[in-house]
Amino acid sequence: MLVFRQVHKAYATPQGPLTVLAGVDLVLAPGESLALMGESGSGKSTLLHLAAGLDLPDAGEVSLAPRPALLLADEPTGNLDETTAGEVLELLLALVRDTGGALLVVTHSPRVAAPLDRCLRLSRGRLADDRSPEPLA
Repeated sequence: MLVFRQVHKAYATPQGPLTVLAGVDLVLAPGESLALMGESGSGKSTLLHLAAGLDLPDAGEVSLAPRPALLLADEPTGNLDETTAGEVLELLLALVRDTGGALLVVTHSPRVAAPLDRCLRLSRGRLADDRSPEPLA
């Protein structure tokens, strides 16, 4: 569905290159949901832009399978109340179940990440497994 192989991305700054992604490897299978978490500026949106084909990596490969659908969501519940956020998340997960597609959600919220199949944390340009953050009380 979605494969990143040794993906690198950096941006030019007056102080020199700013490395955002440093050899990222990622596989997202059909029917799978994945939460991508990290601090602001960690590269989450850059990874999403590469997955969507809105930007190109400096090195490495980003592969997309033509079918089924890949759903990309950047903070889909960020400005919603808790009840509505839960409803939106259920709709996204139902769509993945019904179509056999895959879901990649960028979020700061452990509550959003918890019901997804996997959770990865992006930090210093690298991905780390961060399974099952517990929802906040």
